[in-house]
Amino acid sequence: VNTNGYLTFNQPSNEYVPYSFPTQGSQDIIAGLWTDLDNRVRGVVSYHQYTSGNVLTRATQDIKTHFPNLNFYASWVFVATWNKVAYYALTNTVSVLLTNAFKQDT
Repeated sequence: VNTNGYLTFNQPSNEYVPYSFPTQGSQDIIAGLWTDLDNRVRGVVSYHQYTSGNVLTRATQDIKTHFPNLNFYASWVFVATWNKVAYYALTNTVSVLLTNAFKQDT
């Protein structure tokens, strides 16, 4: 979880200026809000993984609402949140949610 609004998977990154996709090399990125955020002033960057509980239930319900023909059940959810992070005089809150699924035969 990078402090400038994006996630990397196969290696850390300290880039703060967005560049065009596709990325150079083998860097895998998901960008919720990729910009030069000023985390020195205020804001909290956090993440949490869920493998049980209400978050899995909610993720499953949300996916089924938007994709009713999909036999989807969340078994893992990862949430990264940039809460009230500063961008010049303004603040933003951005979250990225990742989930996996398993198919349950009926």
